Amino acid sequence: MLYRFIVQNFKSFRDRNEISFYPKGQEPPIHIADADSAIPVLKTAVLYGPNASGKTKFIQAIDFARSIILGELNILSVSNHCYRLDKDSINKPTLFVFEIKIEAHLFQYAFALDMKNSSVVEESLSVWNADDHSFCNIFYREQDNSTADTDIVNFND
Repeated sequence: MLYRFIVQNFKSFRDRNEISFYPKGQEPPIHIADADSAIPVLKTAVLYGPNASGKTKFIQAIDFARSIILGELNILSVSNHCYRLDKDSINKPTLFVFEIKIEAHLFQYAFALDMKNSSVVEESLSVWNADDHSFCNIFYREQDNSTADTDIVNFND
């Protein structure tokens, strides 16, 4: 189950944008799924806003990241989808973060793409530690400057 998604430097999103299903504490219990869990989640969320405010682009960001993760898209063959209204953004990584619950565990998977050079520059997987209320790394890797011309992860294998 998706708990949170974060995107930065993708299409119309220069800055960090997110959708979160974490309750804020004021919701009636009827709006919370898994209310007895140590990590409750809202049953629904709504994306709303005026025309051309980014609702569709946000869904496209989720779909794009999902396609990269599942190997449906090869990073070498995608066009540059970074934010283009700022010259500096072209040289910055595009960030995607998923927080998902699988059985009783909450995981955070994050990766950053260098769209200009078609490479993964950073990737991590963490699990929620309820004892200290933080994510603990399972793995973390970043692109070494000496291997800047290669991907650190081939999602198509």
